[in-house]
Amino acid sequence: MRTYESILFWIIEDDPDIAESVKYNLERDGFTAVVALSGEQGLTQALSQQQPPVLIILDLMLPGLSGTELCRWLRREPQTRTYSDPDAHGEAVMNLIGSPVWIWEQTTT
Repeated sequence: MRTYESILFWIIEDDPDIAESVKYNLERDGFTAVVALSGEQGLTQALSQQQPPVLIILDLMLPGLSGTELCRWLRREPQTRTYSDPDAHGEAVMNLIGSPVWIWEQTTT
């Protein structure tokens, strides 16, 4: 089995059962996955992490800070701005899930 440990996924989902199920399946396939159970927790994690995710699986209907609002916040922050040209990791993800993905650009300051 291939390992994709350097490919980091964030799962931002308020239902713990769904979040853990998605995490389990990603980790079973060799990926690294981190769960945030609210938009606020996802934003805090995003701004404190050194390694941005390759892909965020985001529930749009979160209580409090919605997924749409969180997405707007993340696109404003230098460390979490996105671009849509997949690199080698993005291509592996696209092959796995069969659709285009947003790849998080790693910026240096």
